[in-house]
Amino acid sequence: AKAQGVKILARIHKGKGWAIRAGLDYAQANGYSHMATIDCDNTYRVDDIKRLADRAENGQYDLVIGERPFECIAWHRRIANQWISWYTNLLWRSGTRDIVSGLRIYRVESYVNTLKANSFDLEPRSLALACKKGWRYTSLPIAYGERLGESKANLVEFL
Repeated sequence: AKAQGVKILARIHKGKGWAIRAGLDYAQANGYSHMATIDCDNTYRVDDIKRLADRAENGQYDLVIGERPFECIAWHRRIANQWISWYTNLLWRSGTRDIVSGLRIYRVESYVNTLKANSFDLEPRSLALACKKGWRYTSLPIAYGERLGESKANLVEFL
């Protein structure tokens, strides 16, 4: 990433939510309108970021989620994903199929100082916040590859 000119931020706290919040603060301080997130496990294609970012900017969306093909997700993760998606949709009626995808575009102005997630509760909370605030959100199909390494996600953290 550094070789491509991407700014790498060192985390102060542990947890994905803390890292995203720090990224939003950095993006706001440096005049960015949107921020992309991507998991570092090789499952997402960097090329999909541009497509999602174009959709966010052209469609004036506050949140764009990369929707993975479920058949490419390991069965035990697929079940957890579908349960979390069903529950979030039950509460917020978002109609979003892949709630926990790690490939997303956030409108900085909307999410900075409002997103209160600390860990892997980030994805459901960011969508719930969009629903609660009446913000525009959408999802786009993306490619999804084989994971490198072990997942740090824990289903208990979502409950």
